[in-house]
Amino acid sequence: MAEPSPTTEPSSSRSSDISLLRSGPSKPSNPFTFPRGDITIKVTVDGEILAGKVVSGAMSLASPVWDMFLHPPWAGEGDSPVTEIDFSEDDSEALLILLRIVHFQTKLVPTSFSGSILPLYNLGHLCEEYDCHHIVQFLLKGWCKWLTDINLRLYAGDTRRKAYIAWAFGSIDVFRDLGKTLVRKCRVQENGTLEDDERILPDKLLGSIQAAREATLKMLLNIPYKLLTKSESSNQACCRDDRCNTQLHDNIVSALEKCNLWPKKKPRDILDSVATIAELIDGI
Repeated sequence: MAEPSPTTEPSSSRSSDISLLRSGPSKPSNPFTFPRGDITIKVTVDGEILAGKVVSGAMSLASPVWDMFLHPPWAGEGDSPVTEIDFSEDDSEALLILLRIVHFQTKLVPTSFSGSILPLYNLGHLCEEYDCHHIVQFLLKGWCKWLTDINLRLYAGDTRRKAYIAWAFGSIDVFRDLGKTLVRKCRVQENGTLEDDERILPDKLLGSIQAAREATLKMLLNIPYKLLTKSESSNQACCRDDRCNTQLHDNIVSALEKCNLWPKKKPRDILDSVATIAELIDGI
């Protein structure tokens, strides 16, 4: 079953104090500039580059990747110290949440999310990219509890985003349930890869889902194929009357042809979802 449209969520669900940086009669202070900041950062807000200031010591302690940015192991003794980090390709809202945690502005950090899954999805990406999961551990219970909310409105791709969030933040039970849903519902493209045009899931997760999908399809296909083989065998015939076995064989082949499952298909040849194939086989 395809996930519901639209492909993008209403803009109101993405509102935050970053939106206050847009031009207006009264411009607030830059939220990316922190007290005693000694390193310049570049971020992208509404398509424009914005400069901020962060504390290098706090950044180094929070992330080994940020520490490498600030103290590159390849730098020579005579090289100038790093004075700027470029975050312009990162989601600015998710980055601001991490920076506020790092600079002990936790009162400004949301304790839960509602309305849109994208902020938490983007946070998961940044925590993976910068290896800083540990700085958000105290917030994960509140952040992730609504991943199992059946009343949460889903947009295209959100089941995959929820699976990524559960995987990135170590919510094993949630990820297992969402993984089963993806195995049942995902389709395969003509090139043999799972449908994931937005590259939401990393390759290793897609590989695991695809392997589970093929194993499930193999079990489903074996149901009619084994019955067909049995009707062809004189030792395992379903009926004592040969004409009955022939009729059974012909009926099964006819039903499989209507389902586009004959001639015999291998799991990797099937583009439809497991749920669709299960429904077709159930009707044979």
